Order: sequence, then C-alpha cells, then structure tokens
Amino acid sequence: MGGHAMARHISACRVPGGPPRMGRMTITESTHVRAGLLAFVAAGTVANLYYSQPILASLAASLSTSASRAALVVVATLIGNGLAQSLLVPLADLVERRRLTQALLAVQAAAMLVMALCNQLVIAVAASVAVGLGGAAAMVLLPYAAALTPPQQRGRSTGVVMSGVLLGILFSRSISGFISTAFDWRVTYLAGAVLTVAAAILLSAFPPSRAVRPPSGYTRLLASVARLAARDRFVQRRMLIGALGFVSFNLLWTGLTLRLSEPPYRFTDLTIGLFGLIGLAGALVAKNTGAWFDHGHGALVSRIGWAATATAWAVSVASDGGGLAGVAVVILAVALLDAGMQAQHITNQSALITARPTQTARVTTAYMSANVLAGAVGSTLASALYPAHGWNALAALGLACSATALLVLLTGRPRHQA
Repeated sequence: MGGHAMARHISACRVPGGPPRMGRMTITESTHVRAGLLAFVAAGTVANLYYSQPILASLAASLSTSASRAALVVVATLIGNGLAQSLLVPLADLVERRRLTQALLAVQAAAMLVMALCNQLVIAVAASVAVGLGGAAAMVLLPYAAALTPPQQRGRSTGVVMSGVLLGILFSRSISGFISTAFDWRVTYLAGAVLTVAAAILLSAFPPSRAVRPPSGYTRLLASVARLAARDRFVQRRMLIGALGFVSFNLLWTGLTLRLSEPPYRFTDLTIGLFGLIGLAGALVAKNTGAWFDHGHGALVSRIGWAATATAWAVSVASDGGGLAGVAVVILAVALLDAGMQAQHITNQSALITARPTQTARVTTAYMSANVLAGAVGSTLASALYPAHGWNALAALGLACSATALLVLLTGRPRHQA
C-alpha cells in the first residue's frame, strides 16, 4: 500500500459516531503506533547530528588536522541546528508540518552526502552546518505528534518521541564508531544519508496536520517567538534549565571523546562509540518521564534528574587513573548524566507543550534554540578547556551548571510543575 493510500486508509477507518479506528485498532493504540514511528524518524534525524563525536580522531587524520580543530565539526553542527531552531521550527505554526519535516530531511540528506565526499575541513564544517539545519526536523515532529494525539496523552506522546531522540543520540555514537573502525568514517555519513531519505518517505504514510494559525506572516511569527522568550517567565525558566542541561551534556560528550582517545585509555573509535550505549539508562527514564509528568510528578522527576547529573560530575573526577576502575567510573558517570539529562529535558518539553497548547512550535523553538546554542557553547568550552586544564575543569563547570539548575528549580513558584 502506498504512503498516501495508507494515510487515506487510516483516516477512513472509523466507526460512525465512535472514536476513529485503524482497522480493529482503537484511537489509543493508533496513537501509540504513530508516536513510535515518529520516534523512529526522530532517532534517525538526531543521530545525524552526533555521528562526528566518537570519530573525531579519524576525521582529523583524514582531513589532515588536529582532533581539537576537528571538533569544529561538532560545534558547526550544533550552531546550524540552533539557527534552524530559531528560524525554521517556527514555520511549524505556519505551514503544514509533515511537508516541512520532509523538506528539512531532504536538506540533511544532501548535507550528509557532502560530508561523505569532502576532503577539506572547511567543507566539512560548512556541510555540518547544513546537517544541523536539517536536524531541526526532530523538533518539528514534537508539535506534529502533539497535534495527532488526544490532549490527555500528550505528555506520554512527547516522552515516546523524545525517547526516539535519545536513542538516536545513543546509537549514533556506537554505530558511527563501529562503521568507522570496520570501514571508514565516510561510510557513516553515506549510510546516514540513505536512512534520512527513507525517513522522509515513511512520513508520506502519515496524515497532514495544521496548527492553530499564529499571527500572519513569517516576520510576525518570529516576532511572536521573540516575545515569548522576552516576556513569558514560564518559558524563560524552561529555557534556562534546558540550556544548563545542554551545556553539561555536551561538555561531557565532547570532552569524553578527547579524554578516551589519549592516555591512559587510547581507545579506538569503536570503543568510544560503545560508551554511548551506556546512556540506555536515559532512554528508560525518557520512556516513563512523560507518563510521570501526566500524573503530576514533573517537579520531583526534574529535581531528581539534576541531582543525578551533579552526582555524575562529582564521580567523574575519579576516572584519572585509567584501567578497569577508571572505565567503571566513566560508565557510572555517563549513565547518571544521561538519565538525569533526559528526566529534566522531557519534563521541560512536556510542561511547555501542556502549558502553551496553541503555541507548541513557537515555545519549542524558543526552548530548543537556547538549548542547542548552549550545547555549542558546551562543546566549544570542552575542546578549549580540556587540552589546557584537564578533566577536572570540565567537572567543575558541570557541577556549577547542576547547582544553578537545582537552585532555579527549588526557588521556583509552586504553580510551575518542574
């Protein structure tokens, strides 16, 4: 059955006077199927943003540069994604969301192909910006999924899609490391381009969705996003907490790649990539966080998440000695930080979508723009601080982020759920 025919079949299968049905499937079940498929698309889209992290040493050798300079690829990807969050994601409140997502995926696939073929760092950096631009498709999927979901299930739906985002991040590192070691780092980007095209085709099976109309015109739309960020204290608070999380997250992963590729570890791309699988603890948290939020436990989950993040950074300083003990410390720190990151991130996303149901794309834009640009700052700081001052400098900064976020959470007004 073709994509459009499938979409018509899904729309047509409903019982007169009753809830929409998908064959014998109730609307609740079809909602779960849709969220799961959208999570798959989000996973592939976001994975493309993180393929470069565990293979910096190989990429640097291929492009005749240093690993610290090759880290500009990571920074450029995040900058491109941050620009897209600010300038392109708001279009999800103005144009049809499915087609917007497919257009962004097409841009990303083309940029991935350029990455696979490039032989100069400047070209890799430029292509990485475009990869980041296309990666905004994952954030368009959030309001799209919300529009296809009954209001009482939107927290759960957000959690499922965000689980896909997390799994994409986690498996991107392992897949990238494996392919780079077994074949070549360029094959990673070529495979990513193919999967991105497949994801765009898959979306043709979904129904179109339009959001509530914002102020007419693209300029007014962007102005409304700026007003939200400047005037809405609820959104500002979420932006601050989320930005601190992304600084911490990218400090860890960019710094960890540099740390594990040199003495006393000297790990290969494959081994470094396998550390990404440790973050499956975060995926398990993400799966349930949306449901916990729906039951009114958002504040508690967010605070526990940040406490776990602070603990991760405190523990990580014991990894200096290397060996099995050092590896065990790294594993524990990564598990705690990824779980804590996802707990606070999904709680923030759920709170924003629930509190501003007619502005989902715009609040997502404000929130994720701050987060992704903060992530670029985190990667930049890691690549600058680690060679000069070592891991303890990163740990101190990570702990400062955690302490600040906990202070914001503990001093917030009770009406805020997280």
